[in-house]
Amino acid sequence: MHKLFSVFQWVLILSLFACSSSSQAQYTTKKKKAIANYVEGIKHARLYNFQSAILSFTKALEIESEFIEAHLNLGDVYMQQKDFEKAAQSYTSAIAIDPTFKPTTYMQLASVELRLAQYDKALEHLKLLKETGKIPPPWQSKYDLMLEVCKFAKTAIQNPVPFDPVNMGPAVNTKQEEYHPSITVDGQLFVFTSKLFMGTSPSGQPFFQEDLYFSELDQFKKWRGAKNFGGPINSRRKNEGASSISHDGKYLFFTACGLQGGYGSCDLYVTQFEGGKWLTPTNMGPQINTGAWESHPSLSPNGKTLYFASSRKGGAGGTDIWQSDKNSDGTWGIPKPVSFNTAGSDFTPHIHADGQTMYFSSDGRPGMGGHDIYFVRKQPNGNWGEVKNIGYPINSELDEFGMIADPSGRLAYYASEKEGGLGMLDIYQFDLYKDAQPITSSYIKGRVINAETKSPLKAMIQLIDLASEEIITSTESDKLNGSFLASLPANKDYALNVSKEGFLFYSDNFELKEQTATEPKVLQIELIPIKKGASMVLKNVFFETGSFELKKSSKVELDKLLSFMKVNPKVAVEIGGHTDNVGSAELNKELSKNRANAVRSYLIENGALDGRIIAVGYGDSKPIADNESEEGRAKNRRTEFVVR
Repeated sequence: MHKLFSVFQWVLILSLFACSSSSQAQYTTKKKKAIANYVEGIKHARLYNFQSAILSFTKALEIESEFIEAHLNLGDVYMQQKDFEKAAQSYTSAIAIDPTFKPTTYMQLASVELRLAQYDKALEHLKLLKETGKIPPPWQSKYDLMLEVCKFAKTAIQNPVPFDPVNMGPAVNTKQEEYHPSITVDGQLFVFTSKLFMGTSPSGQPFFQEDLYFSELDQFKKWRGAKNFGGPINSRRKNEGASSISHDGKYLFFTACGLQGGYGSCDLYVTQFEGGKWLTPTNMGPQINTGAWESHPSLSPNGKTLYFASSRKGGAGGTDIWQSDKNSDGTWGIPKPVSFNTAGSDFTPHIHADGQTMYFSSDGRPGMGGHDIYFVRKQPNGNWGEVKNIGYPINSELDEFGMIADPSGRLAYYASEKEGGLGMLDIYQFDLYKDAQPITSSYIKGRVINAETKSPLKAMIQLIDLASEEIITSTESDKLNGSFLASLPANKDYALNVSKEGFLFYSDNFELKEQTATEPKVLQIELIPIKKGASMVLKNVFFETGSFELKKSSKVELDKLLSFMKVNPKVAVEIGGHTDNVGSAELNKELSKNRANAVRSYLIENGALDGRIIAVGYGDSKPIADNESEEGRAKNRRTEFVVR
């Protein structure tokens, strides 16, 4: 699941067999011992036994220093080992012996130089390849991209973005590899993958295992020492990782490889946190998983779209980002590739809590030479906008991937091979510069209880954009303690709706359209059982000033009320209109009556039975707050419904 397959590695994989596809090949040496060692090296390389391959190729070169094929394949193995300096030396030696033997060696050398940030050298060697006139047609697009990378990288270095990464330290990182972070919307739970050394195989190859770990934020805003999730999430001998904790902390989507009953090499699984524990994970099924490779899940904050990476057919490149939308029956729809995939590898998507901003990694776009981090935002029409490289030095000549932004959008986390870390791959945090920040997201958290018994309830919680009627966040409260957590992005006005069968729904309103940030909301929501006399205020029913004309933003709440009446066909209700005490009592009563009738008319016009609804105008006769202040008067101007 920790899969980095570069467009430049594609060049090298082809090369690895180019000089060794036939045992009867005519080599650049006649020395049998050199050839024997070379052939042995090829065998080791094909089995990914790279250290033995290096020894065999080196022995061949000790016997014949001008054995070009041995230099080339030794360079390929060093590239696979990410020993770029030695890879460059091997390719340079091959070119020095005979630059016409394999002109595409210039491209291989340039690809290594990109990983060493030697952009001028890479440009020079690409130029030399072009002068030979022997760029293979399948390589032309890769060649063109490498030219763009060189030019982009040189410009990016001259225009750095603010960046001061801080290693997350031993609470998270080890001597091995840590990567693929995700975080809940309240910033309290941090989940990541750790790849630990488990021993060596009979052939001497190191054996690693990937497991999922989590760390919690303490009262001093420090991350506690990470803990292994253990069972039932992590298995004893298989790999689990590349995960995404849902924004509300209720679901964990992750990748597992080689599990019994799987569909491909690596599949996506999901588990739910319920009743104080994680349930047994389930395979996401053949709609999501295929016989190919699936990994890197990320769930949208409304719970309705799953993004993930896959090597399945039908995409634009080797690995693509796909999305699956949840159907009304709770099943996942047929995945489709996102619009910004490239011919390279696109993966590690992370959709922020704002539901609009995605960060991902790719090697199919102009960048710094390895896998770079990019970001893209949804436009008002729902389409993805322009993809932007997050910039240098966040991106470097090395591989950067798996970046996420915290709910505030100001702090980011990512994995990098930077020197000076605790291990081979560490997770870092840094302040994200403004242009790359998502919309700030806060959160709502609290408990849902029975208003009469005070016992916890499992209920559906939805945060809805009043302007677009889009569900921004959807979650459920925990059946054990009634707790819930939901994202609350700034810059919009919202209706909060909490519902459960057998109870009146709960309504609240958050006006955040003019705010770029907001404090968390902590609520205790008491749901009222349906019975005669039960009542609630419709906090998202709005009228034009001094008028009984319903505002468009009222539709969300009125449709919820309509749905409530359809689900409860025996319930009859009174719609009560209320005003403050400004103006004459007679006019206030008339206005309140007209407003109640406007709500009643909407319900009837949209399918509710006439006989179940009456409208009453109370004017200013039933205040629920002091009319001496504007805040009190605003509370008194309200629409209620009462069960008759």
